[in-house]
Amino acid sequence: MGELTISVSSELEEFIAERVKSVEFADASAYICELIRLDHKKREAQQKLRAMIDDARASGVSEKTFDEIWDAGAARGRAKAKAKRREA
Repeated sequence: MGELTISVSSELEEFIAERVKSVEFADASAYICELIRLDHKKREAQQKLRAMIDDARASGVSEKTFDEIWDAGAARGRAKAKAKRREA
């Protein structure tokens, strides 16, 4: 595992110490690693959402009404739920 040294303001250092004292994290390193992991997960989710938006834009404008689109989505959701119940 690599080593990285960072500098933070005294205010942030106190905040980190409080989080560690509250037994949420073993030490400052664990806290920082968790923040980085969450940021990474958030970034992946944002990239996935951007890709979905790009795909939607590229697909063009539908000739279906909003209600037709909504009903089709609801039907797909019900079918997935039904299939999941059968698997269980």
